[in-house]
Amino acid sequence: MAAGRNAGGLLEVDEDTLNKTPGNGVIRWEERRHNGLDLTVQSNGAGLLVLREMWAPGWRATVNGHPKPVLRAAGGLLRAVEVPQGTSQVKLIYRPMLSVWLLVGAGVVAALCLV
Repeated sequence: MAAGRNAGGLLEVDEDTLNKTPGNGVIRWEERRHNGLDLTVQSNGAGLLVLREMWAPGWRATVNGHPKPVLRAAGGLLRAVEVPQGTSQVKLIYRPMLSVWLLVGAGVVAALCLV
């Protein structure tokens, strides 16, 4: 897989890799939530699962329970995740850093109100 870091330090998949990735496999959507999705992927070989959905900071992925980077595909517009040969459980969840900081801030305010 040809994936590298761009000038901003983000992982990005080059177009040659996308064009060489075989399209052999089956994808089953198990669950879709407002902040994520669960998929079952059957692949005849290791490859990239490219989602026709916008890439944004804050996306996290696991493949068979192991954390994987969410790559930028198609010039940085789409999300992609490397998957191994065979059947894999892929989970993507969106957790933007802003929401984490808002939760931390709310906790601090609640603690100060108790004092």
